[in-house]
Amino acid sequence: MAKRTAPYQCFCYNISEDTVLQAMADHGARTVEEIQNLTNACTGCRTCRRELEELLEAVADGSVELPKPIK
Repeated sequence: MAKRTAPYQCFCYNISEDTVLQAMADHGARTVEEIQNLTNACTGCRTCRRELEELLEAVADGSVELPKPIK
């Protein structure tokens, strides 16, 4: 299980964990690169990459649930 220290937040573009999770639910994104393409998260200074990887691991291991798709 991934140990997360805080909710994900991309401060360069003000992208929240909820936005990332919704992109995962709506579009099936499961990699950093897919999240970057869909949301622009982690494309500025990239210091939030580790937190984004932790979020992806937490979704994969079931410790964080995805919301229902909006589609």
